[in-house]
Amino acid sequence: MSEGAVDPQLSAEELHLSGLKAIENEDAVSALAFFEKALALDPQNSAYWNNQGNAHTALGNHESAVENYLIAIALEKSPPYLVFYNLASAYYKLGQWSLAMAQFELAVQCEPERYEAYFGRGLVWEEMSEPSLAIQSYADALERNPTFAQAYNNMGIAFQNLGVESAALECFDSALALEPESGDFRTNKGLLCLQFDHWAVGWQYFESRWETKAMRNVSRHFDFPLWLGKEPLNGKTLLVHCEQGMGDTIQFCRFVPMLLALGAKLTLAVQAPLHTLLEANFPNVRVLPGIPTQESFDFHCPIMSLGSAFSIDSNKIPNSVGYLTLPSPAVAKWAAFSGEGARPCIGLVWSGSATHTNDANRSVALAELLKVLPAGPRYVSLQKEYRDGDLALALGAGFEDVSAQLLDFSDTAALCQQCDLIVSVDTSVAHLAGALGVPTLLLLPFNADWRWLTGRKDSPWYQSLQLLRQATRADWAGAFAQLHSALSVMKRR
Repeated sequence: MSEGAVDPQLSAEELHLSGLKAIENEDAVSALAFFEKALALDPQNSAYWNNQGNAHTALGNHESAVENYLIAIALEKSPPYLVFYNLASAYYKLGQWSLAMAQFELAVQCEPERYEAYFGRGLVWEEMSEPSLAIQSYADALERNPTFAQAYNNMGIAFQNLGVESAALECFDSALALEPESGDFRTNKGLLCLQFDHWAVGWQYFESRWETKAMRNVSRHFDFPLWLGKEPLNGKTLLVHCEQGMGDTIQFCRFVPMLLALGAKLTLAVQAPLHTLLEANFPNVRVLPGIPTQESFDFHCPIMSLGSAFSIDSNKIPNSVGYLTLPSPAVAKWAAFSGEGARPCIGLVWSGSATHTNDANRSVALAELLKVLPAGPRYVSLQKEYRDGDLALALGAGFEDVSAQLLDFSDTAALCQQCDLIVSVDTSVAHLAGALGVPTLLLLPFNADWRWLTGRKDSPWYQSLQLLRQATRADWAGAFAQLHSALSVMKRR
């Protein structure tokens, strides 16, 4: 009988136990087959339904898992803690925050001395943008399990979201005292230190990012060594490779001239949409649209590690005035776009990728933005992709849509250069405008990304950027008021 096949002679409980063994061996497909057969023999057994839900959860079938857990609860007069907890976790993975919270609360009521549901409740409060309530839930979990390092870590993130540096640092240090090698905990401490201007420590801990859950699957393993600024580069081949977003590549490619000055024979591997633009800017560099996997170099360096390699801090950032220029074909293509009229031309970006981990905080609703845009300027959408309904709303408001003509970042750069001002949320376009030296108003959430530091209205990375920050969490009113005032007196460059 093949692996995972079900012996028709087994009893329901034997099938159930085989399913549990398969789950233990991380074989959720076989587990599901065992649980289904067990339930065919004993459909009133709530434990079987619960564990079938666990198999669906392991396979990412969260809707099916919810159905199974609900049946398990219905079959029990007093459902056990784990069924409520499992159902809450499934709702959480589906993004159904209110339903998840209700089930975590039932789990807490069922067994108030267990810590897991308090932690789950904290996760939901985070998603609902209630960091203060999340902190209390994590404290409740830690009261019951003082060695639960993940709760310290998440509490640190919540304190960071509130802008409380000292408490956040204390929490990250507590997490690291329990799990000193955790890539996630080390990286979170690094990002906090970078945000609050503690650069040396920040870069040190940020190097652990390749060991985080988010990046472990995309980490790159080369047969040649990592370069972090210690070894001489004169005459050596160096692969600098992109790693995260395209804004990161734009931000850190400013260090290419410094690498060339050290005598490196440089290959720069970037995301394909940036290839033409960066190839034109670095004629003495081999620029590739992707990472070479069959070549050997003397060293490699992830592009964001150049900050660490050059011991960068807010007083040592090079090329902040603008360091990118336009390829000639893009200049010619967009030369006549701005025209000769007196109306200022303003480029707009109001949303980034919906899959970004902080997108709910960094993007703004177009309908809300429209309320504060004064009449008069010419508005051009720099969005390459639109959320549902946004294109119709933008066209209805008189925006110009040129998305079909934006073939890569050379086009976007040339269009930015034609605008008198860029208004953007925290996306790659903001980095592009700053790298070109184009005046830009950058809308930032209360707890902005580390690179924008904290409390500043300017950026040491880009002199042409003015930062419009939320004064309180989830409230764009103050930043929008500043935006309206700036646009009301806007003139052509």
